Amino acid sequence: MAIVYDYVMAVWLRLELPRPEPELEDELCEHLLEGGFQVNHLEIIDEDEDQPDGEVQVSLRIQLTLDESQMDDDEPTEEAVAEFDEELRTCLSAKYEVNYLDVMDDSPHSHLLAERDEDD
Repeated sequence: MAIVYDYVMAVWLRLELPRPEPELEDELCEHLLEGGFQVNHLEIIDEDEDQPDGEVQVSLRIQLTLDESQMDDDEPTEEAVAEFDEELRTCLSAKYEVNYLDVMDDSPHSHLLAERDEDD
């Protein structure tokens, strides 16, 4: 049996959108699901004064399943975080113009959800 880890990763991103669409939250969630990402939380952040026009800020939490080689104690390895960043960026860039993406692996919202045995 192999041990696998369910881990929630927090992500902050900004997308360039000429006009925010009312269905953006559902559309973005669906796009991520189609890309193979399990969305744990998605929130469109209300505009603030410093936010440029045509830009939308998004807070995400995505659940990952990692194996033992991708974990260092109860946190993902730097390699696992970099791979997740690249895959997420590629998925989002296929449909959206991504101005900023930060995988916040040191955020309190990024955490180990479960450790479980899985049959090989």
